[in-house]
Amino acid sequence: MSVTALLVPNATIVKEIPSIRFVWYCQTITAHVSQTLAAYNIALVDSIEQSYTDGTSRRQTAMQNFVVRVVRGNKTRHITLSSCIISEDESANSIAAAILKEFNHGGKLLTQWRDATTTLFPDNHELLDDIPKASDLSIGKLGFGSFMTTDTCSTAQKLRRVLNKHIQRLLEESGVSPEMINTYEADCWQHLRNVWFGAVSKELEKEIRDILAEDLKNLPDIYRIDLGIDDAFCCIEKVFGLSANYAKGQGAEFLTWFNELHPGGYLFPIMRACGGTRQDLCVEGAPAVLMNLPYYLQFLHWRISAMGARAKPFCRQNSTSFYAVLSSLHYYVCYQSSTFLFAFQYDGLLGRHMNWLNMTLDTTIWA
Repeated sequence: MSVTALLVPNATIVKEIPSIRFVWYCQTITAHVSQTLAAYNIALVDSIEQSYTDGTSRRQTAMQNFVVRVVRGNKTRHITLSSCIISEDESANSIAAAILKEFNHGGKLLTQWRDATTTLFPDNHELLDDIPKASDLSIGKLGFGSFMTTDTCSTAQKLRRVLNKHIQRLLEESGVSPEMINTYEADCWQHLRNVWFGAVSKELEKEIRDILAEDLKNLPDIYRIDLGIDDAFCCIEKVFGLSANYAKGQGAEFLTWFNELHPGGYLFPIMRACGGTRQDLCVEGAPAVLMNLPYYLQFLHWRISAMGARAKPFCRQNSTSFYAVLSSLHYYVCYQSSTFLFAFQYDGLLGRHMNWLNMTLDTTIWA
């Protein structure tokens, strides 16, 4: 209301602030409408050129997305059928069943749309003809020369095979000749790049462990220092992240300390490290950590020296061990190397090589 009063001071547009329940209700309606429109746009086309699916997790809950590329007229469009497909488990068969269920759900939304249109406009048959039927939204549209793109893990590769078998069976049951059914499988180049970066991260970690093996023996076991690179990024998000939802985190305290001691300074947003496995975490998260590292070390040193014996044992031990890891010169070099790869990646060099391979190789060989 205050914002509206500043923008339009002479008008009383907003009478009262909506409740949280009303906002949630509006979010549900928005999600329902967006899913219906996605199903509508996919049902209009005769075939789907390409499909993409990938998984992630939030709060220990695995979910999948399903995105398709369609051509309508002379324009190519990417449509997200759903960005939150939750399967019974994380096996390929369960994920495939969940994706098929999402297609059925989209068909039901189209049927509801048609029923509502018939009720509201009983004499307008042309309007009803513009809304596709539930049968028009079929995963069988992927069976006419389309690409199924996933990441490179074994579960994703099996998911492609399971979906291909279902598409072939569905089209054969509808009377399509087996000779006309043709699908391709492809690995996502973004994930292939992440696999390379994941291997780099493992080699860096192995090198650091070998170099610092003797030094670790001289440190007290009570600090429980570990040299895992990805684990370090998880700890950084837990300790310094403002939205990590970690009970022992110090994000709010760190932000207050930073604003008081470094007014006008800038904190680079850290990469999400908790809640999922990311092979490119070392590369994606390194630039922000490298820029924020002086502030991290100052804050940890302040906590260790200011709290002293008054701090709880686990807080003092965690701050000391974390300070020892972040202040290591070898870790600093690791962050620099990963930042170089990050710049190399987004400077376009790696992207240009991937695009060259994509355009040069014959489509059949590439698939």
